[in-house]
Amino acid sequence: MLQEKSARLTLDKGAPMKWVRWEIVRIMVLNQTRQEFATVVLKLKEIFGIAVPAWVVWTVAVVLQNSVFVMIAYLVLGSRGIPGWWVLAGLALLFNLYMPSTMARRDVERLRNDPLRDILKQSPWPDEDLTITWLLGETACFWIRHIGLQFVSVAIILDVTGNLVLGFGIAILWIAVVSGVYLWTLYRHVYGPAANPYRMPPVLYIISLTVVTGLLWFVSDQVLTDFADHPISVSIFRSDHAWLILPQALRARFSSSLSGIWEMFIHHKWLGWLSVAFFCTFLALYIVVGIRYRMRAAQSDVVTVGDPDVLFRLYHLLARHLFPRNPFIWRDLLWIQRFQNRTQFPLRTELWLPPSISSAVAVSVVSWSLKDLSAFVLIFWAISLYAVYQSLWFMLWSFPILYPSSELRQVDLLNLSPNTSVRQMKIAKIALLGVLGFPLLLELSLIFLIGAFSVGFEWLHAITGLIGLWLIYLLVTVLSGAWMFVLNRVDYPNIFSIQLVTMETKFFQFLYQVPRRLLSTVFVLLFLTAYLFNDHHLNATLEYSTFLGVMLLSAGLLAVILPKGERYTYSSALGDHLYGRMGSIWLAQKSKIFIMIGIYISSFLIGMLVERKWTPPEIRNPGITALTYLVHNLETMALMIVLGSLSYGVVSLLLLGLNGAVAGIAVEILEQKDRLDLIWKAFLPHAIFEIPATLLSAVIPFMVWSAILHAKRTRSLQALRSMVTQEVVPMIVIAVILFVIAAFMEAQFGL
Repeated sequence: MLQEKSARLTLDKGAPMKWVRWEIVRIMVLNQTRQEFATVVLKLKEIFGIAVPAWVVWTVAVVLQNSVFVMIAYLVLGSRGIPGWWVLAGLALLFNLYMPSTMARRDVERLRNDPLRDILKQSPWPDEDLTITWLLGETACFWIRHIGLQFVSVAIILDVTGNLVLGFGIAILWIAVVSGVYLWTLYRHVYGPAANPYRMPPVLYIISLTVVTGLLWFVSDQVLTDFADHPISVSIFRSDHAWLILPQALRARFSSSLSGIWEMFIHHKWLGWLSVAFFCTFLALYIVVGIRYRMRAAQSDVVTVGDPDVLFRLYHLLARHLFPRNPFIWRDLLWIQRFQNRTQFPLRTELWLPPSISSAVAVSVVSWSLKDLSAFVLIFWAISLYAVYQSLWFMLWSFPILYPSSELRQVDLLNLSPNTSVRQMKIAKIALLGVLGFPLLLELSLIFLIGAFSVGFEWLHAITGLIGLWLIYLLVTVLSGAWMFVLNRVDYPNIFSIQLVTMETKFFQFLYQVPRRLLSTVFVLLFLTAYLFNDHHLNATLEYSTFLGVMLLSAGLLAVILPKGERYTYSSALGDHLYGRMGSIWLAQKSKIFIMIGIYISSFLIGMLVERKWTPPEIRNPGITALTYLVHNLETMALMIVLGSLSYGVVSLLLLGLNGAVAGIAVEILEQKDRLDLIWKAFLPHAIFEIPATLLSAVIPFMVWSAILHAKRTRSLQALRSMVTQEVVPMIVIAVILFVIAAFMEAQFGL
């Protein structure tokens, strides 16, 4: 619609130029306004049958958004009397001055590919006039979306000047400057030469990473060591004035740390001058080498860095074993490997050593001084969460193939396929994101083990910390990729002419970031608690509780994601022909089985850790018969299958974790009673049959959902009947047989 109207306007020689300019701006603003809440308007019509005009939803959203900014401006102006207000006001002005250039650079790629640009070039009107008109229309859209942020700046200017006339004059000048920054940035990037991606030399990157790590270590050591040496007593919370005493204690600690840094440079001036000289020299070398390397890279279209096979060999190995039936991941890995030179993340060194690894190394080394493994675990979990999140988002911004909206033709093909869906492709993008970040996970695991040995190794805490780290990586990966289910628009005829970052997508992005922000807040509080109080009992309690919470969150996410896993590359009949019925079932369900084994081991460790805090009961043989054990096991199996199927797998995972915790408690009781020989004589004879049967019972609800979803896509009840009778029923029979053997063994050898 926009292209047709613009073509009629610009090709009409009889139309006045002023009217043509106004019409182009008007159509651009209306077109982008309609796009702002297109998904919300469509869903309201589909679900409730209400045809709400787009301008109504847009008006409500603008009023609500700007009301928030008015409240922020009121708070900023109301806090003028507090110390540091001028710094706060200055930062707000600097942010709003820098923000237009950032927004313009974000819009450049869309404008470069906008068909309206080619249409305007075919017009008989002067190209420069129409170009300025087009960019002015984009500037008007920028003000419509972001006027609330600039309202804060205008309020600060009016308050600081104290004169209404002078304040309005400076405010108008401010608006002109902001508009000029946005307009000039658009013009320079849209019509200027496209810059080649800058590729830093690997050696220079590693040196930079080392220097940043050293700087972070120095600052962290100076600020946090005082808390490690003189922790705040937990008994402070027993006071009636705890919330008054605690801020004063924190202020005193930070003041002492900052004063120590200042005094060190004052009394050892040579250290300060040496530091300044070192950083100036490094900065000069960084700039000179970077410029020379950039000039050399600009002369060559193809730049190869390092060994092209080692890293991607690891990626393909992971994809082949973790996702053997997912062609999306294999295809996307090949795309990244072939086109890596054209991305913003071209250096393989940055995939091996992401920039965020520097903070993990620096803070973990500083936390060794706590001499408490539980505190180290909490601190490392917190810093790892931020390191993983920053690295994964860096990859999301760097590789366009991770966005489903980057391949519209594939989306159309998937919509026509009876066996695959766009949702499966999006889940594959999340899985690929996890594969790309796997080197970082290995490095964090190695750093954690080194720190655990340095603080004082205890195998139970070390295993808990390591499994917790991997679960945190899983959570952050899912939360980082979950937003693509809403924020990728794949239903528009011309993807290049739409505004991908709208008020609607920002709202949904905020909703999708709420879980991540809550998770980040929890781990920040854990980090501060471990450092500020450094109480062993409190740290151990928080470690166990956090581990349990992370495990339950991971189980819930997996319960939602895993049932969607389907057979991507070949049908059930072909899988049976190649691998046999059991082999086909194993290939389809092995990722779920491995994850459930991890959940069982994690809950087993939690049971051992919890039992350590209690006095062990007496060990005695209750004399329960095999039939009683069998009835109990079959009841548990029925609950896992029925409730797990009704709850989409959530209850089955929770019951699996509960079963593992009970087993861990039993083993810990034997250890406390110095009767480890009973593990071999009484526990393992029935556990080697009962644990596999329990795992099969937890997998069956996911098999049920896989069968239902497969039948829904194929629209065939025969497929559902075949999968249930040939896959689900045999698994139930195998689980029952194992439970019968386990009941007999437990009655004979159990305690």
